[in-house]
Amino acid sequence: MKGLLFALSEALDSVEEPSPFGAIWAFRANYMAHILTFRANKFTVLAQMTEYAPIQR
Repeated sequence: MKGLLFALSEALDSVEEPSPFGAIWAFRANYMAHILTFRANKFTVLAQMTEYAPIQR
């Protein structure tokens, strides 16, 4: 969590003074957030499928 906050602060600092380091950290933080939300959505969809459509044997 501390690393993510550091990345966000670096991204906000790089807005005033553009540097490739801040842009890379902003991209990494954005990418990780997208991956985590995608995994969470995938698990909720799987849970809803198993809840509403039980497996037919």
